[in-house]
Amino acid sequence: MLSYENLISKGFCLNEYKGEGKFYELVETNEQKIENILKVAGIDYDPECMDNKVILQLKEDFSNKLICVGCDVWDLSDYDFEKILEVM
Repeated sequence: MLSYENLISKGFCLNEYKGEGKFYELVETNEQKIENILKVAGIDYDPECMDNKVILQLKEDFSNKLICVGCDVWDLSDYDFEKILEVM
């Protein structure tokens, strides 16, 4: 179950953007963790063609879960987001 404590323990930060609201965000740069996260999300991983960074983001109310890889952004289901947290 998502909670402030759970997300913070996984490395997320709660950031506020003026006019946009508050968002939990995690920037992952560890190659093995990136590979695990993208595998769960069903996104092909090729370190030769991708940035060595993945961003996970969701709103303060735990809605609108996103994964960002380079310039690409995908919505994540609650199920996929929970599975990603399990592999972190």
